[in-house]
Amino acid sequence: MKTLIRTLVAVAATVAMTGGAQAQTANAAEAWRQLTREDLEAARALLADNHPGAVEALGDAAFQARLRDGYDLALTRIPAVDGYAGYVAVMAGFAAGFGDEHIWSTPRLRGLPYAWAGLVMTRRGGAWVVGSQDGDDQGLVGARLASCDGMEAEAVAAARLAFRFSAPVEAQRLAHGGFMFVDDGNPFLTRPSRCVFETAEGPVETELQWRPVDTPRLAAALNAGRSAARAGFGVRTVGDSWWIAMERLSDEAAAVVQTMEERQAEWRDSPALVIDLRGNGGGDSRHGRRLADLIYGAEHTAARLRHGSACAALWRASPGNAAHVRAFAANAQDPETAAWYAALADAIDRAVAEGRPFDEPIPECPPADPVAGPAPEPAYAGQVVVVTDHACFSSCLLMVRDFRALGALHVGEATNGATRYMEVREIQLPSGLSSFSTLQKVGIGEDADIGPFAPAQVFPGSMSDTAALEAWVADQSAG
Repeated sequence: MKTLIRTLVAVAATVAMTGGAQAQTANAAEAWRQLTREDLEAARALLADNHPGAVEALGDAAFQARLRDGYDLALTRIPAVDGYAGYVAVMAGFAAGFGDEHIWSTPRLRGLPYAWAGLVMTRRGGAWVVGSQDGDDQGLVGARLASCDGMEAEAVAAARLAFRFSAPVEAQRLAHGGFMFVDDGNPFLTRPSRCVFETAEGPVETELQWRPVDTPRLAAALNAGRSAARAGFGVRTVGDSWWIAMERLSDEAAAVVQTMEERQAEWRDSPALVIDLRGNGGGDSRHGRRLADLIYGAEHTAARLRHGSACAALWRASPGNAAHVRAFAANAQDPETAAWYAALADAIDRAVAEGRPFDEPIPECPPADPVAGPAPEPAYAGQVVVVTDHACFSSCLLMVRDFRALGALHVGEATNGATRYMEVREIQLPSGLSSFSTLQKVGIGEDADIGPFAPAQVFPGSMSDTAALEAWVADQSAG
């Protein structure tokens, strides 16, 4: 915060020391451009010095190109920066270019100059539709966007959301689509003016009315339009089926698995188990594997879940990564966990001292050995259904991958996708105006990238409507 205050004072002082409004504006704009250059360089260095993909020996030419080309593109945008909104846009665009939602730029200040057209867009059935509309006239709610200013809907979304999407996958369209007709002052985007919507009565051409909107009102409209879903935690019965709600792979999820273990005499003969992962952004993947072992039997899952090779993951060797791991060791409550992290930090430090890029040499990874003979019969004979929404990310993806491989029916919304890079670390940038993240560990071998996963059946309604979802899932599992 002190850095932030010093930065803002310096910008204000630069303006105050100049004479005339035009000179003040020019000097303030140049101060913002300089600040943006410094933070961009710090973000680039964070990735170059700490992200595994930046190591040439790993062979990830795509990541290295994104780092190089994304930085060059961001530099070309800096001359258009004249304030906070432009600064935020440059940093957000740089982060989004990596195609990995683990890499982000997070502004620390509020107060972007929001304007909107009063429409919040969402995705239904693979199309862009109006999820909510501001004012008394609700005539466009549910209408499908066809085009804006002669540009088709998908192209409009790609252009308007380019600083928010990290990859053009359905889950990220769902997560960020509400901002299509929101303007946060980004100087690199153009506001659409006339759009065509397909309604029940036919096509309607509308001239968009852009106006300022305060943050609370915008947030309420975005929430209403996209209907964020939350599974919660717990075990319940819905008709003859059992619903297992795990909104995150956390300590609460461990308690849910414990409940399932204690009550397995009750659910073993049920016709269906529904694993509700709405809102699940990840956590500890061991909770998902433990639930799979409980439902199917550990011997069955061990035989069926042989994803790719058995290579271990590698940590990028850097002083910053070593310090981050050592902080894990200092904060761990479990002595065994603390010792493991301390040993890992020592290994990273040794690699840094010896000039090696990773804590261990990059291994050769032959394909996993095929399973000898058939897998044991699963311990549960009923139908397992996995429900996801677009929030499913990180370790949630590992859980979905496993249950799909075990034969579960996947329904709901498409998941997000993740790369083979893991373990987020975030730093505050020099200005104090935002933070930026990197990843520190890489999985080596086959099937290292995970997802996105498309469901076998897409839920046609709002994922937040639990009652409708329960009735629909009952129909899907019965079929």
